[in-house]
Amino acid sequence: MGILLERCFHPIGQGAFYTEKFFDFDRDRNNFFNVVYDCGTETSQKTIVSEIKSCFTFKEQIDAVFISHLHNDHVNGLKYLIDYCDVKNIFLPLLTEEEKIEALLHNAIYSRNNVFIQNLISAQDVNRIPDFKGKVYFIGYEDERFSDEGSSFRLDPDDNRFNRESSSKKNGQKEPILKSGTEITTCLGNEWTFSPFNYKARDKSTLLIKELNDRGISLESADDFKKMWKDIKTQKN
Repeated sequence: MGILLERCFHPIGQGAFYTEKFFDFDRDRNNFFNVVYDCGTETSQKTIVSEIKSCFTFKEQIDAVFISHLHNDHVNGLKYLIDYCDVKNIFLPLLTEEEKIEALLHNAIYSRNNVFIQNLISAQDVNRIPDFKGKVYFIGYEDERFSDEGSSFRLDPDDNRFNRESSSKKNGQKEPILKSGTEITTCLGNEWTFSPFNYKARDKSTLLIKELNDRGISLESADDFKKMWKDIKTQKN
């Protein structure tokens, strides 16, 4: 029968936490290739912790985590997932400065400046997430996806768990930034590939910056926002 897939949309309320477990029905049904899409909720932190524990055993390997955007209800369970499981690869959207400012503002208002989410927003500046030992990749902007160069990427080339051949034996793109729409192959072979897109949603963040400018608030970078927010907190205290 070959590789089978079990997909679950987890009941975590307002937010997103989806998982996929691939396994080889004919060879080893206990050898999983695990994928997670988003990991957060605004409903209850206990709920997503419970769902993570019910889906994965302690230190079970998760091969890839794809994050759509960095709002609280899509990422506030990611820290627990990293600590509880053995996460190998995380894919984040590459952000413009305007998008960083919007994400930081959202985090400040809805997550009380959650430090882990701040680190996710700043991850592309240092090519890492603090205390995360796996690899971090960034999906480039959607309007750059049509380049002919580097349209495929092989995740963990030495992983041969499922004994499947892949058309992308060599990585065609320079880490850690992948073009939007890149075809990612894995040890699953060519039977299943992943093509993450960084959807062009910069109009909203650009509008936010314009609205701030109209109110006399000039922000050109994420660092400008951090300084402004720190000054506001200092004045309140």
